[in-house]
Amino acid sequence: MTLVAGTKLGRYEIRSRLGEGGMGEVYRAFDTKLNRDVAIKVLPAEYSQNSIRLQRFEQEAQAAGALNHPNILAVYDVGSHENEPYVVSELLAGETLRERMGHGPVPQRKAVDYALQVARGLAAAHAKHIIHRDLKPENIFITEDGHVKILDFGLAKLIAPSDDERQSQVSTRKVLTDAGTVVGTVGYMSPEQVRGQTVDTRSDIFSFGAVLYEMLAGERAFHKDSTVETLNSILKDEPAELTSGNQTISPALERVVLHCLEKNADRRFQSASDVVFALENLSPSSASVPAQEQPVVRKSRERFVWIALIALLLVAIVFASVLGLRTRTNSAEIVRLPVAVPDNAYPVVDVEEHNMALSPDGKYLAFIANSAGKQMLYVRPLNSLVAQPLSGTDNAFSVFWSPDSRDMAFFAAGKLNRIEVSGKSLQTICNMPAPRAGATGSWGSQGTIVFSQDNDGSIYRVPATGGVPKLVVENSTKRPRRWIHFLSDGRRFLFCKHEENDNQPGIFAGSTDSNEIKMVASMSETRAQYVGGYLLYVREDSLMAQSFNENNLQFTGEPAVVVDRLPFFDKSGWVEFSASETGVLAYMSEYPKRRVAWFDRTGRENGQIGAPSDYGEVRLSPDSQKAVIAIGGDLWIYDLVRNTRTPFASGPTDDGEPVWSPDGQKIAYFSCCDDPSALHIKGSSDTGKGDLPIKDQYFIVPKDWSRDGRFIIYTKGEELWVLPLTSDSKPYLLIQRIVALNGASLSPDGRWVAFTSNETGQSEIYSARLDHPGEKFRISTEGGINPRWRRDGQELFYLSPNNHLMSVAIKPGDTFYASSPTPLFNTDPLTNDFDVTADGQRFVLITSAPGTQFLPYVVVFDWTAELKK
Repeated sequence: MTLVAGTKLGRYEIRSRLGEGGMGEVYRAFDTKLNRDVAIKVLPAEYSQNSIRLQRFEQEAQAAGALNHPNILAVYDVGSHENEPYVVSELLAGETLRERMGHGPVPQRKAVDYALQVARGLAAAHAKHIIHRDLKPENIFITEDGHVKILDFGLAKLIAPSDDERQSQVSTRKVLTDAGTVVGTVGYMSPEQVRGQTVDTRSDIFSFGAVLYEMLAGERAFHKDSTVETLNSILKDEPAELTSGNQTISPALERVVLHCLEKNADRRFQSASDVVFALENLSPSSASVPAQEQPVVRKSRERFVWIALIALLLVAIVFASVLGLRTRTNSAEIVRLPVAVPDNAYPVVDVEEHNMALSPDGKYLAFIANSAGKQMLYVRPLNSLVAQPLSGTDNAFSVFWSPDSRDMAFFAAGKLNRIEVSGKSLQTICNMPAPRAGATGSWGSQGTIVFSQDNDGSIYRVPATGGVPKLVVENSTKRPRRWIHFLSDGRRFLFCKHEENDNQPGIFAGSTDSNEIKMVASMSETRAQYVGGYLLYVREDSLMAQSFNENNLQFTGEPAVVVDRLPFFDKSGWVEFSASETGVLAYMSEYPKRRVAWFDRTGRENGQIGAPSDYGEVRLSPDSQKAVIAIGGDLWIYDLVRNTRTPFASGPTDDGEPVWSPDGQKIAYFSCCDDPSALHIKGSSDTGKGDLPIKDQYFIVPKDWSRDGRFIIYTKGEELWVLPLTSDSKPYLLIQRIVALNGASLSPDGRWVAFTSNETGQSEIYSARLDHPGEKFRISTEGGINPRWRRDGQELFYLSPNNHLMSVAIKPGDTFYASSPTPLFNTDPLTNDFDVTADGQRFVLITSAPGTQFLPYVVVFDWTAELKK
């Protein structure tokens, strides 16, 4: 009998049905005593009469209930309702490993991360003398924040700790799944299970190996056309070599997988703890503190002061060694130090930019940060604990150093500028060909700067002393060319670009003397820098180093992992790192997670949507019953009534900037690196990419959908365009040269558009009539981004740079009237987007998660020492 919402099982109230899992049906429920959501698995009455199913159900409750580990589903309670047994467990949000693998093979570093967590969970279960016996992708759950949970102990065997008791229990009982079926799931069973022999913990290790193999290969280790053939393959066949089909998989990892898959249990790893040890020691950095045991940043001010003093002393000691005071280089140990940013400041993260750079002499770290809504360039001497903002660098982005480490160059307000490390002598080098965000550059030893912009991907050069930019490499494809870095001769440079035909990124070389370019390496995820005879680049989520001959542009050695498991900020493979000529390396180690939360007009919080994650944008459906949210380059639809979520747009492209149709039936969204970018429209419940009404070499980003459903407004570079949705109409330009537009919203009556522009040097909110777009009215007075209208058009909201949600009263009509802006409530520096309900009474904000104090940068001294051993 299916339970309906409102049914009471003791103190638990059923909310909705989630599906089926293992031995029964699974429901979302509410614990009225502890005021928390839980999951309840109920064994239906027709199965509770089956002694085998009932026995397995009880086994699961006993086995899981005996375990307390972060990588095993927590069981809270057991009970019975109308002769139907049930188990109460924690409620998880995320997807099974099977669902995750539906997108293709799991990247190696992520697969190792998942495998480590599974192995730790198995080790905990085995320590309690519990064997899972049905480990498979369906029984491994990945939460929204990346934690792995082992599910479904329905086939678990509880074994006494002594050998005598173990032999007694194992030999007297053989549990079946259904009549005539051997315990386990075909394709993941160990040879012992296939033969119906006695099993121990090593059987789980074989199943674990089969799961890890499938994560890496994208196909099962043992899979034939029939069940009998598959079982026979487990007994006799060896799986195909992982490295033969994927050269990026390390031989060491393959050896771990194959060791798990030994046919003879005596030749496998003898414990899950051994597997954990092997996985942790695959690379120099992977044997660090386990994920569940990572130290947290405490808020104690006194503790921070002591840490700061110790860190300062350590920095001074290490810094002296870097400058040449060390006498025994070969015996020195690599030292890693965390680097904090000033209080209430947050590093600016953008895939189109490089916002952190070490000076070539390794003495200074420069970075771009936002504090109180003000984005500036900061410099921190590495022998100091204090980073100073440099006056006059408002709205700075993409910083890079002069070869002598005396000056920095950066972009701001449509100009390329330079400034001394002391903050003196701010100069403009040149005006940008296209004054918009999304530029990277490098300063060569010959006194020339090269830079590119994402508006067309062309590469320019200009004297560092100032002048007019000259085209070096024209880009007819308009694809982005980013992360430029000069080689030692000051003429040739490396950069990353997308191939014109296959849309695959790679590392290329160019020269200030020629418009020809040459491919250096084809890589699926990358950013590169040449320093000290090595090419540093990104592969999956690791920073790699490989010996490189800059004269012939050839690799001369094997790649080595320098830093493992770096955070991504989108799907381009972008990671922030920088290296000096003196053996110092800096990289961004973390960025604070955001959360999606509800607030009323007074700023009082009224609940949260989902778990903290890498949120981008949030848009409420017209009836506020659903929300589409961008998470890490994918789009998800959240049902705010049923508290569920489903994937909407995912895959290799970076999808975001969603916009609902006025009837809530469709969503328009932006897809980056999709030939190369496109605006898609599809039904809110559809799968696939949907219709492709427009694509362009420039980034085209939907901003709003008219209330009558006739057109969409979108941005293309520095312009605001209109896309009519009738078959015989073409897009047309609405507003030209908006400059770094961030947010645009149509008034409900369709007469006005509110938008953001920084043409004055600061982002401000403006309004213009659709039929007279040349006349615009300024609404904000001290900066603002992301305007949103109330449904009746009589109020406009936006975010201010000093961390407030602002309100402006609007008088609708042919003439525009706006009151002075009034702050509704405080936000925080991490609030980057919001939406508002139709009545203007509730707001959903992407804001900081609790405990967002963090140490974003790590500085590594003498990072090449490990490579030279």
